[in-house]
Amino acid sequence: MLDQVQLVKGLDIVPGSDPTSSTGQYPVIIKLKEIFVQNTGINYDVNDRIVISPNFGAELRPKFGAFGKVVGVDIINSGEGFNVIPSIYVDSEV
Repeated sequence: MLDQVQLVKGLDIVPGSDPTSSTGQYPVIIKLKEIFVQNTGINYDVNDRIVISPNFGAELRPKFGAFGKVVGVDIINSGEGFNVIPSIYVDSEV
């Protein structure tokens, strides 16, 4: 059984300098900047991992507190080129 922790995504938008189309759009590269834990869950194990889909190269590591709660997320690699909000959860057997 997979248990999922709901996480809210923070995205870092890096704007270009000039519009590149007739619609006035700017060239941007969207990367993960910060992850806010929305639901900490409980009884997670230090070997549980975070899944992000689509990941666009992003890699995340959970930080666990008392009772196996998710107290934070380290961004190992922020990924690049997000064009949709990814689904992020902890893959766990609990």
